Amino acid sequence: MGKKIKDIRFDIAISFSGNERDFARKIASRLDDNNINVFFDEFYKAELWGEDLYEELGEIYMHRSKYCLMLVSESYKDKKWTQHERRSIHARTLLEGPGYVLPVLIDDTVLPGLPDTINYIDSRNILFTELIDIILSKLGIDSEEQVRRKIENAKIFQGGRRANCSVCGMGYSDENIWYCSDCPSYYCYRCVEGLGIIEGAVDNKRKYGRCRDGRVG
Repeated sequence: MGKKIKDIRFDIAISFSGNERDFARKIASRLDDNNINVFFDEFYKAELWGEDLYEELGEIYMHRSKYCLMLVSESYKDKKWTQHERRSIHARTLLEGPGYVLPVLIDDTVLPGLPDTINYIDSRNILFTELIDIILSKLGIDSEEQVRRKIENAKIFQGGRRANCSVCGMGYSDENIWYCSDCPSYYCYRCVEGLGIIEGAVDNKRKYGRCRDGRVG
């Protein structure tokens, strides 16, 4: 027998208006495919049936989700139910500070209560797959595509083929190239030593490392 919804703690809860339900469903389904514990109301129809939604949804957004993915739109600002959700979300933010709300812009709506300094992602300027990858990265999870690229690059590296440095573009053999398992990217020993790209670099014989923040600089 599965857990009751009152016992579930979610990795992320999606807050949206009915106008954005299709988009929210698409996001929730992709996150669910990646084994993310996501709160999307359609996933819990039976569990929510007969419950006091005012109380239950407030509890989920206030206490039982690590992050809240907020789909910001004109209808989201105006709908009564989303206004209720926002009150719980804002209360959580007041208690814990920024970082809980992950706002995604659907249009140019300015949402009362959210500081102008909070960083948004604009859904109109990003591919859907990129949005999913960013959400998964925020949750500390690699998407299937990221994993596939890392595995493929690791196979190329371990197979002894020459790889090009991501900084200078020069091709190097295995003993003179570094592989960042986060990006994934290759860096030659000259750029590693000159730019300090790989944290913990000791000598050019160490093949694996982690570049700072997953990028050069």
